[in-house]
Amino acid sequence: MPGITSRLAFSTLGCPGTPLSEVAALALRTGWHGLELRSAPDEPVHIGLSATGRQAAVETLGGLATLCIASYVKVASGQVSDEQCVSDLLAEAGLAADLGARAVRVFPGGDDGHGDARAIARLRAVAPRLPGGVEIWLETHDSHPRGEDVVRVLSQVRDPRVRAIWDVRHPWAAGESVADTAKALAPGSRTSS
Repeated sequence: MPGITSRLAFSTLGCPGTPLSEVAALALRTGWHGLELRSAPDEPVHIGLSATGRQAAVETLGGLATLCIASYVKVASGQVSDEQCVSDLLAEAGLAADLGARAVRVFPGGDDGHGDARAIARLRAVAPRLPGGVEIWLETHDSHPRGEDVVRVLSQVRDPRVRAIWDVRHPWAAGESVADTAKALAPGSRTSS
C-alpha cells in the first residue's frame, strides 16, 4: 500500500520475566521497532506499577514503540463479575495510555453458554470509558477461536474502539480457512485494524 512503511515488533510473551532494559536492548540490537508488552504481576509491566515505574518503563524503552499491552483479561468468562472485568479492563487501558500503547489485547475466555452476551455487555461498558487513543483488541482465541466467533461479538458491540486481533493459529486449528478469517476480520467489518 502506498505510504505505508514496514515496521517490525515482537511480544514479550516470548521472553517472560526478562527485565525491560534487556528486552529493549535486544529489540534495538536486532532491528525491531516496537513491542507488545505482556502485563502480569510477575512481569516488569503490570497494572500495579506506580506512576514513577510507568515513567521509568517509557524511558527504558527509549525510541521503541509500545504497540499493545497483552493482558490476561477474559471478557467472556463467568469466573469474574462484570464489575471486576470492567475494572480490570480499565486498569489495563490506563496502563496502555501511560505507556503510549495503542491497545490492550484481551482473551474471550468463555466458559459457559453465556460468553457472547457477557463479552458484549462488558465491552460496551468499557468502550466509552477508554482513555483517549486506547482501544481493546479481542483476540481470536480459546472459546472464540475463529474470525466469525469474534465478529459475532464485535458486531453487537458496535464501537470502533473495540476491534479484533488475529492470532493466526487458532482460527486455522478450529477449521476456519485463512481466507475466511481474513474476510471476517477485514477492516470494512468494523472489527479489525
